[in-house]
Amino acid sequence: MIERLINNQNKFIASETGKKYDFFTDFGNNSVYIAFRLFFPPIKESVSKFSIEENNGKRGLYWNDIQIEPVEHKINFEEAKKNIEEHIAKSKSKYAGEYEGVEAAWHLAFLQEDDNYVIVNTDPAQPGWNIGDIWAELKATAYPNIFLGRRYISESTEQKITVTFEDGIMNIKDGDDVQQYIKMKGNGTESVESTLSSKWSGTGFALKDGYVVTNYHIAENAKSIEIFGINGNFEKGYQAEVIGIDKVCDLALLKISDANIAKTIYPPYSFYPSMIDVGENIYVLGYPLTKSMGDEIKLTNGIVSSRSGYEGDVSLYQISAPIQPGNSGGPMFDMKGRLVGIICAKHEGAENASYAIKSSYLKNLIESVSSASIFPTSTKPMDKELKDQVKKIKNYVYIIRCSN
Repeated sequence: MIERLINNQNKFIASETGKKYDFFTDFGNNSVYIAFRLFFPPIKESVSKFSIEENNGKRGLYWNDIQIEPVEHKINFEEAKKNIEEHIAKSKSKYAGEYEGVEAAWHLAFLQEDDNYVIVNTDPAQPGWNIGDIWAELKATAYPNIFLGRRYISESTEQKITVTFEDGIMNIKDGDDVQQYIKMKGNGTESVESTLSSKWSGTGFALKDGYVVTNYHIAENAKSIEIFGINGNFEKGYQAEVIGIDKVCDLALLKISDANIAKTIYPPYSFYPSMIDVGENIYVLGYPLTKSMGDEIKLTNGIVSSRSGYEGDVSLYQISAPIQPGNSGGPMFDMKGRLVGIICAKHEGAENASYAIKSSYLKNLIESVSSASIFPTSTKPMDKELKDQVKKIKNYVYIIRCSN
């Protein structure tokens, strides 16, 4: 019987304890040590020395004088591949599928189940790997096509990676190295995949006259956009169309198609396009991870940490309020109940670092596409207590559900 172990000692020994022998092998400068513990009946008394080695090209371990029966990996490759295809077929992610490396020798599959994302090996000929072995574990970000994760190099070594998707291509970035993978199969056959609807959601909020704001990356490529939560109703969705976009600042302006319902929307907050200061208290409303966290509006608060965002982007605030996937497109208010920003992203590499687009950039978009004044202009002062502000505002913050 052979049992695989991990050991962190820099040595090679064979120590006898009854019928147990431990072997620790140094694999060089990477400081990775793999151990094999062998259990077998007593060897011949005449055998005082022996060495262990792998048979190149075949699975199994041998020692010079006496052959140890190879450890067979009872893997049914056809069944493993079928399981992967079934996971892809029922996945809700439009990125789920099998991918082949352009330059890299890997064949991989991107799988999603609930809020879990993994990349697995699909190549039975990949040395040291079986079909279905987890190649990387990922987590979603505020952007639906960007994932952060860990790639497993060995049992004790892993690397941080960034995975992005665009037009049938999966890009895997490891440090400065970027490898491209082409999507070879998605949800079933190509004809079936084209008829399937991929759905996603984010947050939006009301302006006047039935106009709604969200992020561009939420509305991007959507053939259908529905807005839920109007007047507190989450059972009925209202169709909306894209009126204007700002790709650079990640903003989209929507218009509710139902003119009658649009007339009933009067936001109680005001629009504040001026810059706010570092240290100012703010709060965020939105609908993150609705599948697991439900449709009730979520509140987080914090302060303005910086008046510039990622890599010094002057269109953004950096804030300490925590956000999650689904918060994208949500409003950010100051403690006077004034709209001062739009949530767009979080920094996965730092604690309590999120980003909001400054409201002045929304003003630029609105003025470029609408001749009417659709800014909220409530003159009623907000209650001082945060809980009372939320009660007034929450019916004007919406779930944006998109599909293609």
